[in-house]
Amino acid sequence: MSTRFRRITTAAVAVTVVLGLTACSGTDSSSAPGPTSGAASGTTSTPDTGAAGSDQDGADQRVSFGRTPDSAGWPSCAQLLPGGLVEAVVPGVAVEDPLTGQAHTLGAWAFPQAAGGASCWATNGVSTLDDVAEARRDDPVFQGVHVSVLPDAGPDFRAAGGSDAASAGMSVTEVRCDASDAARVQCQGGVLAGDAWVDVTVVRAQDSAAAVPEAVLPAFRTLLGHVQQDVASSAGASVSTGHAAASSRLTVCDSSRVDDVSDVDLSTPSDVATDTAAELGDFAMHRVEGAVCVFRYDGSGRYPLTGATYSALPDGGWVLEQRLGNGTVDRSGRLDLDGLESGDAAWRTCDDTLCSVDVLRGGSWEHFGLWRAVAPDTTSAVVRWVEASLAA
Repeated sequence: MSTRFRRITTAAVAVTVVLGLTACSGTDSSSAPGPTSGAASGTTSTPDTGAAGSDQDGADQRVSFGRTPDSAGWPSCAQLLPGGLVEAVVPGVAVEDPLTGQAHTLGAWAFPQAAGGASCWATNGVSTLDDVAEARRDDPVFQGVHVSVLPDAGPDFRAAGGSDAASAGMSVTEVRCDASDAARVQCQGGVLAGDAWVDVTVVRAQDSAAAVPEAVLPAFRTLLGHVQQDVASSAGASVSTGHAAASSRLTVCDSSRVDDVSDVDLSTPSDVATDTAAELGDFAMHRVEGAVCVFRYDGSGRYPLTGATYSALPDGGWVLEQRLGNGTVDRSGRLDLDGLESGDAAWRTCDDTLCSVDVLRGGSWEHFGLWRAVAPDTTSAVVRWVEASLAA
């Protein structure tokens, strides 16, 4: 997929948004899509009904998913992304929750929600993790609209406007649409709605005469204004979260453990990126002490391809609980892994492209993804990678 003109390690589009790691230090939903406020509604500890690979004596092992954020304070995703306004920006997309609707996901997509905000998507049904290489240029590509909301975010918004040293003087709050060299129209816009930071991003394929920046921009501005108004009139727009000072620093990534199980050497975009700008997701990641990385390799086309992904969300067991409940995670793929304690669990889900492992450890959620293109023995290689990381 195309590289966005925004920070290349945050979540919105395939290659630029994936994560993967071996050693990654944290930076400082239900099946129906909808934002959550981040306020804890209690602790859940539910029995797992899948294959109990780690339950050798046959006893019923209980899995502790931890606290679940409630959904008060924000408009629903259907309200934030009304069909008519979205269709005018990107035709043929529908509201979905990638956390529960896609087998291989990005923990970064949960960061705004975990920080007390909202995260809503409308897509064309193509996974945001799909890489489209030159040889597959005729395959369907990801198109979609992403709305993120971060509460109590005035300082964060000002930093994202170019006053943060880490942003290299760039602004992601500017409302604009541009055309990329990968035949995409990409729009971005950040605004304040009360004390909340609202961010809207768009990826649209240039597949018609109307799919050009100057034609898409008016409809994009209309959608952004609608979201701003809806959020400004909501209870969450004035909530005070008592969070730490604004920060957008990147996750520190080390490819050594994933290199040990792959057939190619991998690198991170942050190794080579110099013109990065801080996005809403980066500030949300800092608040929740999450982690996100991407490991890529040089493919046969013009752009580096994703080889492995990793993300971590402390107290994020609620995401895995919802993924299991929605059938997104393969329950039959329950793994018996070294390094997991009582109440922890892990599941492996594979397809023709990659294998991923969802790990619940101490109430936190970690997600590992390994592409078959870099590790043909993917089903066993991903387990070796996960266990090495658990042991670190």
